Formats: sequence, C-alpha cells, structure tokens
Amino acid sequence: MEQDKLIDAVTRIIMDRLGNSAGQGAPVSGSAAPASCCCGEAADLTGKKLVSERDVRAACATDCSSIRVDQGALLTALANDFCKSHSVKIIRT
Repeated sequence: MEQDKLIDAVTRIIMDRLGNSAGQGAPVSGSAAPASCCCGEAADLTGKKLVSERDVRAACATDCSSIRVDQGALLTALANDFCKSHSVKIIRT
C-alpha cells in the first residue's frame, strides 16, 4: 500500500509540473480506469498528458493490441517497456 501512495505522490508532482491538476484527465489514486476498447480497436488514452504503466495495463485488460494517445503525451519508461514486451502498438494522434 505504501508503494501506491508513493506512486500517487510522484504522479501528482509530475502532473503539476505538466500543468495538469490531479483532478483532470485520468485518476491519480487507486487503479487506473480502464480505457474503452472493442475488438480490433485501439484503447483510447487520449486526453492524458502522462500515460503510466498502470494506464496501459488497465487498457490491456480488455485484450487490446494497441493504445491511442495524444501526440504530445508522455509515456513513462515502464509504460513503454510494457508495450514492447506485450506487443502493444502505440498510436499517436
């Protein structure tokens, strides 16, 4: 549980520095909300300035093979690693 608190604190700091309060975009605490996905479509993670491994895992819980993010979105190193190791394509729009 301490690890979740640390992750939440770091995420809030990053979001503040990006100019995005924790109340905007995706939730900061708890598990990430699953992205909508239907067979053959990319999970939609647009609107997020920072995409974490937790976000990608939640999106992939619906067995999507790709995720859609904004052109300027930052993906954490763990999110990138997860995508590579699970063959998840990243589509920037």
